[in-house]
Amino acid sequence: MIARVLRAVADEIEGTTAASEQGEEVDSLYLGPGGTDKLLTLAEAVTQNARWLLRQIAADNLSDGESLGRTIRERAGGVNEGTLGGWVWSLSSAEKRIGLPRPYDTGYEERANGKQVVYRMRPAVAETITDLLDEDGNLLAA
Repeated sequence: MIARVLRAVADEIEGTTAASEQGEEVDSLYLGPGGTDKLLTLAEAVTQNARWLLRQIAADNLSDGESLGRTIRERAGGVNEGTLGGWVWSLSSAEKRIGLPRPYDTGYEERANGKQVVYRMRPAVAETITDLLDEDGNLLAA
């Protein structure tokens, strides 16, 4: 299990280029016809904590244009990187299982306090996610 979580985190980091390249695919799938249904399918396929993570990434991107892994961990009560990695793994495995691309880009960026995991999401996708999920990651009535 730990190895799978670490692999998921590594895949997230390595996937930065792939995620950027799939930007058009994300736009056409999540912002086009049926996009809300696809995001709902993804949200229904993951754990509560993964939905919470997805909602945090969306909300942060709407307010700040990005979401930092460290900030998310602090907001979750100081969970460690492995725990957050497990939530990321839930999202990644669901995306692969149902054949949908990641609705956000991720990578490491240098910041004043060292390298940080940074998540970026297109505003329209982030708005849809915040319409689908409450602050705790619960599905809202669609």
